[in-house]
Parts: sequence; structure tokens; C-alpha cells
Amino acid sequence: KDSILLNEEKGPLTLEDEQKNARAVSYYQNDLLETRKNFKNGKKEGRMEAFEKGYLVLRGNYKSDLQDGLWERFKHNGKISRKTNYKEGKKDGLREIYEKGFLLESAHYKKGDLHGQNETYYESSNVLSYRTNFKSGKKDGLLENFCSNGKILLRENYRDGKKDGLSETFYTNHLIQSEGPQVKERMYFKDDKTEGHYEQFDAGGNLLQVGNYKSGRREGLWETFLCPENLVLKRHNWLEGLRHGLQEDFYPNGSIMYRGRMHKGKSIGGWERFDMTGNLNVIDSGADPYPTEPEDSLIDDGIPF
Repeated sequence: KDSILLNEEKGPLTLEDEQKNARAVSYYQNDLLETRKNFKNGKKEGRMEAFEKGYLVLRGNYKSDLQDGLWERFKHNGKISRKTNYKEGKKDGLREIYEKGFLLESAHYKKGDLHGQNETYYESSNVLSYRTNFKSGKKDGLLENFCSNGKILLRENYRDGKKDGLSETFYTNHLIQSEGPQVKERMYFKDDKTEGHYEQFDAGGNLLQVGNYKSGRREGLWETFLCPENLVLKRHNWLEGLRHGLQEDFYPNGSIMYRGRMHKGKSIGGWERFDMTGNLNVIDSGADPYPTEPEDSLIDDGIPF
């Protein structure tokens, strides 16, 4: 049966009772304790406790009917699963989530919104996975993503919820010998779109590709290199994300392999093929060596035939 105790007197909770300064206790149908709470002038006030199958699962405080201060959730084994701070009914301050005794997430709130540093961890490890900064509920500032081996995988910046500024990805192979993290890609963002200089590197720190973005699209000259010889493999020009202007591909020995021109993604004029000694072999009129390559693709290690 369901029942309520008010000031140690058993009986149903009525509206008139709620207007009193009372201590209310509710039970499940099997007579196991369900909740304990207090009322003051008709509003929940002070300590509140909730139970499941006889185990304490929730504990916190009310102030004028609103959650206030530290609230805690528990597993049936008594271990803490969540700690949350409230102010005037909204999350305010530190919140922590636990799983199997390990910290899974740590976040800061202000007036109900994420505000400040938020950290998430790999399960059962205490190894940091993400570190993110928020301002008024939006990502703002540095974001870092780590691998389970503790090495940095991603580092990027946000402003008002959008990517803004430097963004870098890193190699995480423990076999790579370097004093610090080895950059894999380096690019910049403005208003959530790639903007400006772009670089890609191999695991040894050698430059693989370099170019520029404008409003999220490739723009101007892009070059691809053979490492570690640092020889140019591709030299392509772009306009608004489309191949535009002179396009050149080279053999690994540095000699020209293919040359032609494009206008906003379409071939114009003839395309020249050369052998590895630099002799012109074939001129293809109107041929398109890049019919299926995505506009935003990165390294293309294949030859255009």
C-alpha cells in the first residue's frame, strides 16, 4: 500500500497538510520506504531522500520548492553515481558523473548552462578523453581530445559555439619518436568554416600537402609532396572549391608527368602526358583526369590514369 507519515502521524497527505511545516514520508506498496521530504509553508524545504528496494538512491536539498545545493545519486551498492550542484532550481557549479567507481565526467554549470571546463574520461580508467570549455552553454575556447594512451589526438578552438582559429590533429602511435606531439594536420577556422593556410604532415614531420581555404573551400595553389625527398607530386590550382587554372602531376623523380588546364572544374584545351625522361608522348584533347575525385579530398596518391 501507499501511505504518508506527517509528523509521525500516519495518514493521507492532504492539501491542508502541505500548508503545514511538516515532515512527509512515503512508502511503496510493499511498505518499503520511498521518500522522505520536508515542507515549510506549503513548499518543499530542506533535506529530501529517495529510496529503491530499501537502498538510498537520491539525496539533496530544497529551498522554497527549488533544488538547492548538492544533490547526490547512488547505486544500490552505495557507491556514488552522480553529484550535482543546484542554485534556485538550476544546475550551478560542479557536476560529476561516476561509473564503476571511476570519474566519467566533470562539468561546470552557471544558471543551468554549461559554463567553464568540462572533462570526460575513458570508462574505468581515469584517463582523460575530452577537455572542453564552455560559455553560456556553447563551446568557447580550447577543446582537446586524447587517446586512451594519454596522447593528444585533437586540439581546436571555438568561439560562441563555432570553430574559430587554429585546429590541429596529431599522430598517436607510440612508436613515433619525438619530443612532443607530432602534428598530422594543421588548419584554421573562421565562423565554423576552414579558412586560410592548411598543412598535412607524415609521421616523421615531413610536409605532405599544403594549400589554402576560403570560406570552407579550396582556393589558390595546392601542392602535394613525396616524403622524405620533399619532391612535388602534384601542383593544382583551385577556385571556390573547384579545380581552376594550371594542373600538374609529377613522377617520383621530379619530372613532369601530366599537365593541363581547367576552368571551374571542367577541362579546357589539351592535356599533355610525358614519360619519365620528360618527353611529350600524348596530347589528349578535352580529357578529364580527375572525374571522380571529391573537391575536398586531401592526399591523392594515385596517378590520373
